[in-house]
Amino acid sequence: MKIVQYLQIGRCLKVHRIQAGISQRKMADRLGIPVATYSNYENEYSSPSIEIIHDFCETLEMEVSDFFRYAVEKAAKEGDDLKKNNRDVTPQR
Repeated sequence: MKIVQYLQIGRCLKVHRIQAGISQRKMADRLGIPVATYSNYENEYSSPSIEIIHDFCETLEMEVSDFFRYAVEKAAKEGDDLKKNNRDVTPQR
């Protein structure tokens, strides 16, 4: 699994963008990239560069560390949930 899949960067882009009330088209315009490219980032078909993530954060007036904090916390929670679910189905000896 790639780090961008683990951190769900695309999902983070989408969540923060929606919370800011910005359409994909407007965000792509602000980042200076095609809408299709931005959509591919959100859908995790491709990975944004750190420069795009930086520009995204600047557009939303948030720190890059806050963007990644959300990603790491989300990944950790899902990892905990997965561990819990695996324990629930692990046969007892």
